[in-house]
Amino acid sequence: MAEKTEKQGKKMIRRMRLEDLKQVVILEQQIFSRPWSEQSFLSALKQQDTIYLVAEENGVVQGYLGIWCTAEDGDLCNMAVAQNVRCSGVASGLLLQGMDSCRKQGMQRILLEVRESNLPARKLYEQHGFQSIGVRKQYYSDPLEDALMMERLL
Repeated sequence: MAEKTEKQGKKMIRRMRLEDLKQVVILEQQIFSRPWSEQSFLSALKQQDTIYLVAEENGVVQGYLGIWCTAEDGDLCNMAVAQNVRCSGVASGLLLQGMDSCRKQGMQRILLEVRESNLPARKLYEQHGFQSIGVRKQYYSDPLEDALMMERLL
């Protein structure tokens, strides 16, 4: 499959590659209380039914997004943007390209869970057409917190 890229000003959004993993894992560890390991990302990249994208500028990974795919649904399982480039369009660019990839693969919706307290992420998802469809009680740990379930029809 040809690698698709989308330029966001100076930033490029493209498929995640093996050589991105070290930077992705560092970003994951900086942001999440229960980060994925490098092996978890490696396993995900090897799957045929996943979409993993990175936003990078001059070889520096500034964000990433992962979607697990089924016949009709995409499950946005992880997304992160470096603190120093938040509110610069990186997250929106990743999300838009992820949704476009899902649409092209015939998926009809994208689902996700987000911490109820993560207001910036919730606002981002809502701006891109995601709607709340329920709550998963005590879904997250470190700290223990409910997850808001959201969906976006494609």
